[in-house]
Amino acid sequence: MALLELKFDIEVLRGAARQTWVTRRMNARFRRSLAWRKDLVQLLQNAPLVQELDEVYLADAPWWGDETSGGDAVAKDRGIADSVRRYVAPSADFEEVAPAIVGDHAKLARVIAFYLPQFHAFPENDSWWGKGFTEWTNVARAIPRFEGHYQPRIPRDLGFYDLTDDHTMRRQIDMAKAGGLEGFCFYYYNFDGKRLLERPLERFLADPSLDMPFCIMWANENWTRRWDGAESEVLMEQSYAHDAAELLVDDLARHMRDPRYISVDGRPVVIVYRPNVIPNAAEVVRHWRVLFEEKHGLSPILLMVQAFGSEDPAEFGFDGALEFPPHKLHQRVLPVNDETRIYDRSMTGQIFRYRDFISSSLSFKPPPYPLIKTIFPSWDNEARRQGRGMSTTGSTPALYGYWLEKTIQYAQRNPAFGQPFVFINAWNEWAEGTYLEPDIHYGGAYLNETARRIAGVKSAAAKRRILLVGHDAHPHGAQELLLNIGKMLKREFGCEIEFLLCGDGPLIERYRDIAPTTAARADTVADLVNDFSRRGFSSAIVNSVASGMAIKPLRDRSFRIVTLVHELPQLIARYGLISQAVDIAVASDELIFPSSIVRDAFASLVGVSFSALVRPQGLYKKLKTSPSDRADLRRELGIGEHVKIVFNAGFADMRKGVDIFADVARRFVGDPDVHFVWAGLVEGPTKQELGARLDLPNLHFIGQRDDMGRLLGASDVFALTSREDPFPSVVLEALAVGLPVVAFDGAGGFVDLFDSEESGTLVPLGDDAAMADAICDEFARPDEERIARAAQRAESIARTFSFRDYTFWLLQRLDPDLLKVSVVVPNYNYERYLADRLRSVFDQSYPIFETIVLDDASNDHSVAVARSTADESQRHIRLVTNDSNSGNVFRQWRRGVEMASGDLVWIAEADDLAQPDLVATLAERFVETDVQFAFSDSSAIDEDGRRLSASYKFYYATVDDTAFTTSMVLDGAEFASRFLSERNIILNVSSVIWRRDCLEAVLDDHDPDVSEFAIAGDWLLYLRACRRHGRIAYHSRALNVHRRGQGVTARTRGETQLHEIQRIHGIYDLMFPEFAPPTDRRMTYLHELRQQFGLSA
Repeated sequence: MALLELKFDIEVLRGAARQTWVTRRMNARFRRSLAWRKDLVQLLQNAPLVQELDEVYLADAPWWGDETSGGDAVAKDRGIADSVRRYVAPSADFEEVAPAIVGDHAKLARVIAFYLPQFHAFPENDSWWGKGFTEWTNVARAIPRFEGHYQPRIPRDLGFYDLTDDHTMRRQIDMAKAGGLEGFCFYYYNFDGKRLLERPLERFLADPSLDMPFCIMWANENWTRRWDGAESEVLMEQSYAHDAAELLVDDLARHMRDPRYISVDGRPVVIVYRPNVIPNAAEVVRHWRVLFEEKHGLSPILLMVQAFGSEDPAEFGFDGALEFPPHKLHQRVLPVNDETRIYDRSMTGQIFRYRDFISSSLSFKPPPYPLIKTIFPSWDNEARRQGRGMSTTGSTPALYGYWLEKTIQYAQRNPAFGQPFVFINAWNEWAEGTYLEPDIHYGGAYLNETARRIAGVKSAAAKRRILLVGHDAHPHGAQELLLNIGKMLKREFGCEIEFLLCGDGPLIERYRDIAPTTAARADTVADLVNDFSRRGFSSAIVNSVASGMAIKPLRDRSFRIVTLVHELPQLIARYGLISQAVDIAVASDELIFPSSIVRDAFASLVGVSFSALVRPQGLYKKLKTSPSDRADLRRELGIGEHVKIVFNAGFADMRKGVDIFADVARRFVGDPDVHFVWAGLVEGPTKQELGARLDLPNLHFIGQRDDMGRLLGASDVFALTSREDPFPSVVLEALAVGLPVVAFDGAGGFVDLFDSEESGTLVPLGDDAAMADAICDEFARPDEERIARAAQRAESIARTFSFRDYTFWLLQRLDPDLLKVSVVVPNYNYERYLADRLRSVFDQSYPIFETIVLDDASNDHSVAVARSTADESQRHIRLVTNDSNSGNVFRQWRRGVEMASGDLVWIAEADDLAQPDLVATLAERFVETDVQFAFSDSSAIDEDGRRLSASYKFYYATVDDTAFTTSMVLDGAEFASRFLSERNIILNVSSVIWRRDCLEAVLDDHDPDVSEFAIAGDWLLYLRACRRHGRIAYHSRALNVHRRGQGVTARTRGETQLHEIQRIHGIYDLMFPEFAPPTDRRMTYLHELRQQFGLSA
């Protein structure tokens, strides 16, 4: 259905106020100004919409950045031809239709899509519009008229279909069900008993096998020459004659008697498009009700569409109302023509931002009557209006999904007639640019997104997008920490990240080397956050209180926020950040503190409750040290090799206690065997403060350095002179190389490290004499004790402060259900396949904790391929090579599990492949803590990558012809008895993810040892896992790609396999004596294998 010209609510925007509003709404510069915002409130003073408009337009939330780009992050189009080329190619958001997203998930709402039947020719249209006219005739006329104008729109999977083909609707229904839709709402055209466009609906009614619930919306406006319902040349007129009511009711009742018709508590749902054009509507509706009741025994729920200024159903005698956007929502959106590059200067249509319609929709408060909300995937009636219509820009599958999710939440909070109904406009309105059917640019992405939001599941194939927010890019500890968190998330765990910095700085190019980086200002941060939200980011790690200006925009866009608080109250107050600290405390989902001291001080400062966790940051620097470091640094400083060095590092200011460091050095001036070294910038004001101390003969300022490992390795004591320092990483670095640390008690959270004498010594705050004495005590320790303590420090830091563990722990704060997955890739001479296998691991949407490649003494170039693939993909692998071949793959499995530290282990054989959501899909099953292993169906390819089969369900059917058609979770003993007693139903271990403790246990069971088997060892492990009083999970979609090599039917291998199978049969009988399988089935299976292998009976 089409939209009339833009209208305004005359009751709200009345008189001179309305005139001013209309004039000024077209001026983008004015409407973005504070003057416009103040004037808006004055214009709408005492109007009922002020509160909602204030929420939507006066806050930062509605400005979601520049969306005239059409939602794709590409260079600007140079003109119409470039635009066409862009939109007739797959976008970055393109997806194939995924039929199994909803699966067993409960649907969160009853979602119904409007269905247009005008995709077939009929005589009236031939007469009015030309021979053979259908909706596709309009669709083919559309061209892009401005930058970001998504035209042409070309159907993909269903093509330019004809609804007289019964097969078309069957395919549509299959797709709609895959998308989670409950049913279709057919447009119904009845003019005093004369039907138009009735053939698809009549065919549907005549075929009960088209198993799709449905309802009807009576499109009761006149049929005119215009596509927007306006009265121009009337082609078919509605008279609303009294005697026509009976014809209408009888025909509607005929549809309602169909068992597929949508109803609530036995009441069929009927929608009327334009109640305001029905003369004496309330009386007419009462007459309908009498006819329905007396003639047909029906009491339908009568709904009216909110359009053309009609909103309250009581005015017209209806039971409730239904939104039908863009109607109604356009009252609160503004066109952006003057901000858009127009190709066609004769264009008179209006351009709107899609996100503004979302803001408008979410701004309306629930009315006192039943209301069903409706959304649309996009809107563009260019095909019908030819430069005179209305277009939205900036729609993406993710943004549409956000709107659908919020609307579902509204429906759950405000059910209509006790039901969480949501409507979508539309399933197939191609000429109005609003449809869920696949097209060539987005594929099935909108349909898949519909399924995800209805089922409440994430896109398993989409990598996690995490926004890292920092205060600037200056070379200080917090900034280095965030940079390294980003590096770990991206290069180790495979997350998709971007940086948002609240300021600039010299490190910004290092940030950009890792991921896209944007520097914001206070007046741009909200728009930038909105843009990140539009692009699918929903989680953020905010680093430091100084980044607090991003907190409110992040919360307004419903990000999950984890904030790292490093600052102590004195610093927060010094920089005027107290209000930001309070905002952070209130808005963050979790606050992470490096120590309890920092947490408690922050709590006292902000005075509000918050969710807090304490964990020191890990040690992110891989410090490089060398035995020659001591001599090299002393040579650089021009001092003797026997001289002891007291070291400190950081930006040299009073907070860091550089003056105290100099005072301590002055106490050692008389001892030529002790020198003090400071690495870090010393700027003018600090130099003035230090004065003559700069000239101390035993004090060296060596500037900013990037060889911290060498400097620490060359030193004897680390002296932390900071007056206030929450948890400096350099302390961890010093301890990691074995240095003792002398520091001030109470100066920061780092004091928690001094719970044992090995770490060093704490002295009274600011007492340079006490610090000098502590340094002397460290020098006085015997060499044997000093060496032992250094080893203890280094081992303790390595064990406790793993940066990999710390960063993954932060990731788990963003997603509490996230598990650590270790991937073990056993390889022997698979140089040909190894690169693709590793890429399929790196492409997993689920963060991979570690990837361990075990090369079993390959004599090809496998090791070089593994290294180069990891480098090209900017991913880290742990590559372990054997000097000689182990002789048994199961020995490699055991070795990989011993090395793994994840909760789960995926043995990903080097010649196989995987869909990007294999790990994400199977890992979900382990939320149930008793699942021992989970596996998926597999497709099969040959040695050259040619498809052999799309699934192994044909093989599963040899055991049970129905069990593996859907996903399931079974008790282990039941799984073993049904599916593992005769044959190994799991043909490829690459399809399996294990709980690590389970795999470790079944490998450590040596009765018999799995390495005694050359082929059937995996079967033995599955049986042992089933005996562990847990459950086994199966996913029915083929997520694994099994490469089947030749030679598996060789005679000698066949004999080995038969022997091992018979041995496994005996082991099964001992494990599960209460579930003895039929002997004849086993005998039949063994006979089949003998024939397959060419062996005699």
